[in-house]
Amino acid sequence: MINVLTGNKKLLSSFPRDRVGSVSRTPIKSCPGAPKGGCVFSGKACYCLRIGAMYPSVRKHWRAMDSLGFRLWAAVGESIDSQRVTVFRPFSSGGDFLNQRDYNSFCSMVAKRPDVKFYAYTKSLHLDLWSRKPINLVLLQSEGGRYDHLIDYSKLVARVGVGFADGSEDDSVAAAGVSVSLKAH
Repeated sequence: MINVLTGNKKLLSSFPRDRVGSVSRTPIKSCPGAPKGGCVFSGKACYCLRIGAMYPSVRKHWRAMDSLGFRLWAAVGESIDSQRVTVFRPFSSGGDFLNQRDYNSFCSMVAKRPDVKFYAYTKSLHLDLWSRKPINLVLLQSEGGRYDHLIDYSKLVARVGVGFADGSEDDSVAAAGVSVSLKAH
């Protein structure tokens, strides 16, 4: 079993009455929708890579999650059940859906847990994100990637900067199904 309970202060403060879970993957190599070379905001390199540089435990977590390959979501589901997670956000410190098979596996895991609130940011907009999306999954399309031309603005969007509700300090805004603006993503 893997530990999915998060120590992420933003997530914990956003959901103080919940058991919050998250997993991540190594940034850039597991971010198919990111711009070439990784995300950049205000001249700074990928936020997730900076987090990994500061916290060795995050790098260790990335390696462990990457090693699971396509078994990742089955293992995450078992851990969500055993650790009684009530809110779950994938990729809080790196990564994205690798391909359609990965996303479909994630959706299958989500659909089996209707009492858990799931929400995710993604730049993998080239995937079919909507036909299999379970009702208990809030999905936000993230601006700033190589597939921005595929963003459907009639659905939820996350952007760095301004223009939407501020989700920089409180992720419960995004989980509630509101488009958000972030300081970095």
